Amino acid sequence: MKLIFFFLFFLLANVALAGGNSVNTDFIELLKNPEKYDGKVVEIIGFATIEFEGNALYMDSKSQKNASYEKGVWLEIAKTPFELKKYNGSKVLVKGIFKLSNKGHMGLWRGALEQVSKVELVKTEPVKIVVASGLSEF
Repeated sequence: MKLIFFFLFFLLANVALAGGNSVNTDFIELLKNPEKYDGKVVEIIGFATIEFEGNALYMDSKSQKNASYEKGVWLEIAKTPFELKKYNGSKVLVKGIFKLSNKGHMGLWRGALEQVSKVELVKTEPVKIVVASGLSEF
């Protein structure tokens, strides 16, 4: 009986993490109110750095390029960096449990996404510029 209970608990815990009960938020909201998301499964879009002792997600590409730790979160990922290296420098959607107490390698980040279950590229649309002809004034 205890074995069945343990199995059901384990199954429900995995379904909860993989299921649709995650919180979608933007990076600015997460950084402004991290206590609100502590311990919750979140989906967030940011710019990834995948490197030795530096797996992180940043709020924008400038922060990612400059390694602005205060504008990023540590990524606790089970996959090897080699499997995720293709996402380095890219805009991605990441799903995991946000932990405010986990500040990542050397305690540099604002928190961490643990038990990461999804990393996907975010496709960006090219910006269309329309040039109007025949305008004499602005």
